[in-house]
Amino acid sequence: MVTQCREAARTRLSAKLPPLLASIADHLQKESQSSRDREERDQYAHAVHRLRDGSAGFIEAFQKELVARIDATTQSLQSGRLGNGGDEDLSMLKTNLLENQVAVNKLAVQLKQAAGAELAQFSGRIATAFSRESLDDGDNPVGPMAIAFAVYAGVDALDLKSRAARAMRPDLEKQLVAPVCELYRVMNGALERAGISPAAPRSAPAQAASAAESGPGTQDAQPSPAAQAAAIQTVNAMLGVAVVPPPVAMFLTETWARVLARTHASGTSSEPWRDAVDVMNELIASVKPGIDPAERARLKSVLPGLLKKLQAGMDAVALDAAQRKAVLDMLMVHHREILLGPARPIAA
Repeated sequence: MVTQCREAARTRLSAKLPPLLASIADHLQKESQSSRDREERDQYAHAVHRLRDGSAGFIEAFQKELVARIDATTQSLQSGRLGNGGDEDLSMLKTNLLENQVAVNKLAVQLKQAAGAELAQFSGRIATAFSRESLDDGDNPVGPMAIAFAVYAGVDALDLKSRAARAMRPDLEKQLVAPVCELYRVMNGALERAGISPAAPRSAPAQAASAAESGPGTQDAQPSPAAQAAAIQTVNAMLGVAVVPPPVAMFLTETWARVLARTHASGTSSEPWRDAVDVMNELIASVKPGIDPAERARLKSVLPGLLKKLQAGMDAVALDAAQRKAVLDMLMVHHREILLGPARPIAA
């Protein structure tokens, strides 16, 4: 079943890429002709050449990354080992995607927001196929994150200069929305015809409500589409101005956005919403590299409270034990490195 969805994603999206890349090349050609900056003109001209003559390399890299990510997530679902960021980080290193982490997450969030209910139903059907009560879009083998990483693997294969790469991103993001939404519509329909119903949403356990009383995310009702959109937009805005480790960015987009959505019912001026946003800001600040001794001392004092708030939020959205452990283990690695500081040279 997942194999059929993987092939549908690979073939359908690959078929849309040549005209999409040609359209972006035409746009950059016009930008090159109107630019007064020689370096910018040269970068755009190089990008136009690569987009027109290197499209096969883009598609090959896209397909390779997409298939690898779908297969890896499928294996994790089958073994019950979701939330392990190690293999994903290794894949990003192999494809030089670390420098594109913000763009990857932004694209994934935009695709998720655009696909809306169709994607939610598709993820629910995938959850049913794997006998799970629920499945986050980030754990969906053919979810927006897999597609976003594959797209930027293709961009990486073009070897564009920085200005040209930034210039093509808005067109790339805009033009991908329609084919991706259509893909989810087709795959959702195929699973429906196969008799696979979406898994029923899992309600938070009773203990989650009491644990969340000291932190954000205390609303019990399912968030509305407007609340989910507001939450995603808020996270996306933060990731647009802050560079964070990819696993942290994924946690914010896939889990903390759900926490924000649950607080939205009380309004964006309410204390629960502000508290949830503040926790997100604290988390981003806590993984900032290169902090000075004063900031390091402050981090030591606020870290226990921050972790308590994060755990309360994870309780509120009923994040399962394996995913929760993966998040906390990931944060422990980053915080340990920041708190210990650079290694001291060994005395002679």
